[in-house]
Amino acid sequence: MALEVKKVINEAHEQPIMCVAYNKMRKEIFSGAQDGLIKVWDGESGKLLRTQVGHKGWVSDLLFTVYSKMLFSSSVDGNIVVWNDRGKELQSVEFGGAVFCLAWNHKRKQLVVGGNGVIQIYRVTKLDQYEMTISAGRGYSSASPASEVHESFKVLKLHTQVKSHTDLVRGVCCSDSGKIFSAGYDKCICMYESEKPKNFTKYEKCHEGAICSVAFDTDNNWLITGSYDGTVKIWSQEGRCLDVFHGLSDTVTGLCYVNSTKTYWITGKSRKVVAYDPCSANITAFIKDTSRFDEFSIHKLHQVPQSDLVVGITAHRQLVLWRYNPAAAFRVLNAHRDWVESLVVVHRREDPSAAQVFSAGSDGLILRWIPNSALNTDLYTCQEELPGHEGSVLCVVYSEEMDLLISGSEDLTIRIWNLGGKVDLENENAELNVLLGHEGRITGLVCCSDQVLASASHDKTIRFWDLHTRHEIDVIERAHDTPIHMLEYCDTREELATCASEPVVKIWCAYKHSLKVVLSGHKADVTQVRWCAFRECWVTAADDETLCTWDVEGTLLQTIYYRGESVTAMYVDLKNELLLVAMLDRAIRAFDLEREELVRKYTGHTDLVRQICQVEEKSQYLSCSWDKSIRVWFTPKGKHQPSDKVATDVAASEEVDDSETFTSNYEREHPLVQPRALRAAPTQILKLTKAGAKTSKQEQLAAAEKEHESQNQNQANIAGNCRDKRIFLAADEIGLLKDSELSHVSMTMYGKGFIICIESILLKFGATQETRAQIARIATYTEWWLKQSFSP
Repeated sequence: MALEVKKVINEAHEQPIMCVAYNKMRKEIFSGAQDGLIKVWDGESGKLLRTQVGHKGWVSDLLFTVYSKMLFSSSVDGNIVVWNDRGKELQSVEFGGAVFCLAWNHKRKQLVVGGNGVIQIYRVTKLDQYEMTISAGRGYSSASPASEVHESFKVLKLHTQVKSHTDLVRGVCCSDSGKIFSAGYDKCICMYESEKPKNFTKYEKCHEGAICSVAFDTDNNWLITGSYDGTVKIWSQEGRCLDVFHGLSDTVTGLCYVNSTKTYWITGKSRKVVAYDPCSANITAFIKDTSRFDEFSIHKLHQVPQSDLVVGITAHRQLVLWRYNPAAAFRVLNAHRDWVESLVVVHRREDPSAAQVFSAGSDGLILRWIPNSALNTDLYTCQEELPGHEGSVLCVVYSEEMDLLISGSEDLTIRIWNLGGKVDLENENAELNVLLGHEGRITGLVCCSDQVLASASHDKTIRFWDLHTRHEIDVIERAHDTPIHMLEYCDTREELATCASEPVVKIWCAYKHSLKVVLSGHKADVTQVRWCAFRECWVTAADDETLCTWDVEGTLLQTIYYRGESVTAMYVDLKNELLLVAMLDRAIRAFDLEREELVRKYTGHTDLVRQICQVEEKSQYLSCSWDKSIRVWFTPKGKHQPSDKVATDVAASEEVDDSETFTSNYEREHPLVQPRALRAAPTQILKLTKAGAKTSKQEQLAAAEKEHESQNQNQANIAGNCRDKRIFLAADEIGLLKDSELSHVSMTMYGKGFIICIESILLKFGATQETRAQIARIATYTEWWLKQSFSP
C-alpha cells in the first residue's frame, strides 16, 4: 500500500516548470513553465496532446476543477485565464498585479487567487456546452467592451478583494467547510470565513522565515505550512501550532498531503522528497525504495484533489506521476548486507500482543525487528543482531513452548537462541546450543510436539533432536535420492513433508519417523510444499508450472496451472484462506484455492523472494528477498477481493461525476463485490461429475432457465439495493452477446442494465482449468454498462 511511479515525462518544457494540474476525467496532465506556455500531456502514454498559449510571463499556478470542467491559469503577467477542457480560451481577467497562487473553494464554488498582499475571490459560473462554445469562439477578456461581453458568458465574476498581507501571498487553500487560508512572505497566516471574508483572523510570526508552501490535510482538517527556515508546521483551524517537523536543513520548496497513505511529502533545495507520518516521524527510509525517491530531483509536489495521484516537478524539467497501489510494499526494511533467506514471526508468551520478526541471511546474521510502539505506527526497527554462524543462515524457526529461536546454516550447524537472554558464545554451556550432525547445509527446521526439533539437509537426511537435552534422538538416512530443500510440518496430524530435486513429495510420521505417503503426479521437480489447514490438504508447487492439492491419503484433488516458472516461496494465509506464491518473476500472488482465481498480485522485489510470513493482528505480510530487503504488504480485505490490476483498471475507467463526488480511501480499498446470493447461482447450475465431465449442454440450459425464472425477482431486489448500478462482465470481449441462446439464459434484470452470469460462459466454452481461470479474471469484478435498450 504505497505510491509507485506510473509515468515519467522527460524534458516537458524548454525552461523550468513552475506548476502542474490534472484532469481526472480525461487523464491529462497540465504543466506551466517560465516560457509562458501551458502544455497538456496524456497521463497514460506521456504523449504531448497540445500547447496552450495565453500568457506573456511565467505561469505561476494551474487549477482544474471537475465541477466546471475548466482549467484556470495564473501568471506574473497579471492575468487569470480560463480554458475549457479542449484547450480553448474562454476568458481572461486582469488581476491588477502579479498572480502567485490559486485555490478552489468547493463548498462555495469560488476561485481564490493570491497576489501581492491581497487575495481575490471570484464566483465561478458553470457554462453549458453551447455557452462554452460561444465563449471559446470570442475569447472574452476583462478589457473587452462592455457591449461585447454578455454577462451570462462570464465564467469569473469578482466577489471580494481582501488586503490581508504585507508581502507576497505564496499559498492559498480551502477546507471542505469553505474556510479559506492564506500564507505569505510576511510570515503570517490568515484565515477567512467564506461568507464574510473581509472579517479575517491574522496570525503573525508563524515561522522564522518566509512561508513559501501551503497544503491542507483533508482528513484531520489541519493546515500545513513550509518555510525558508527549513521547518514544516501543522496548524489547527483555530490557529494553534500542533506540531513542527525539524531537520529539513534547507528551504521548503514543495509539500503536499497524500490522502491515500495519510502522509506528508516535503521537498526542498536538496531536491529529495521526505515523507512524514503525522502520527509518528520521518518514514522516508521505509518507503523511498517503493516510491523511487532517490531517482528524481523533485522541487515541487502536487496532490491531485480527491484522487490517489501525486505529480512531482524535477529540476531537470521532468514530470513524475505517482499512483497509489494498494498492492505495493507498505514498508521496506533494509539492514542486511547480503541476501535475506528466511523470516519468522514470534509472539512470546510474556507479551503475545507484540509481534517480533527475526530475519536471517547470507551475511551470517540473525536480526531482531520490533514494532516501534512508542510512535504508534507500523514501523519496524532493527533492535539486535545475533551473530554466531560462519555461513549463510538458510532457515529459522521459533519454539513458543520453550521460547527458543532456532537457526540452520550452510556451516552445517544448528544454533539455539534463548530469547529470554542473549546467548553468550564464550560461556562453557554455549556448546550445548550448537547441534552438530548434518554433513550438508541445513535447509529446513520445524518444531514438532514434545519439544522435538526436526531438521532437513542437503545430506539427504532428516534428523530429530530433543530440545531439552540438545541431543540427537533419531535420523532417517537417505530420505530422498537428492538433496532436500524443503521441510513442512502438520501439527494436527503430526506429519512431516519433504521435497527435493524430484517430482515427488514424501509424507512422514513425525513420532514414528517412518514414511506414510508419497505424493506423485508432478512432471517436474517439486519446489515447495505446505499444509493447508483450512482445506485439510497438502499443497505443492513444481517446475511444471502447476499447483496441486492432495488429500491426506495422497490422492490428487486439484491442479491449478499458472505462468511464472518456478515457485521460490509459498505461504498459507489461514485468516483470509489464501495461498501466497512467489515466483521467478519476483512477484507474489495471492490465490483463492476454492475459486481458483488470483486475488492480488504484489510487486516490488528486485530479486528472488525466499520466504513469506504473516503478522495477523496487523493484517500484514512480510517477505524477504535476495535484493537484501524485507518488504511489508497489507493483506487483502477478504478472500473474495479482486486482483488489484482489475480493481485499478475498473477505477480508472469510471467517469468522474460533474458534482465532484468524493470517494473515500475505504471505498477505493473495498470495491463493490458481487452479492453472495448471486455468486451462489452458478454453482447450482453447473454440476460436474466425479470424473470432472459436465452434463449435456441442453440439460444445463434447461436447468439454467428454470433457475433464473425462480431467482429473477430475488436477484433484482438484491441488485436494486446496491449503491452503484454496475455490470460484472464486459461481455463483448468474449463475444457472448452474439449467442442469443446463451444471452437469453444468462441475463437477469439489474436496475437499468443486465447481469451477465458466469455460468453461461462456462456452458459455452467448457469448464477446463484454463477457461475457469480466464473467466474468473475477466468476469468477477470487471464493471461495465450495457445499453438500456438492449433486449436478448
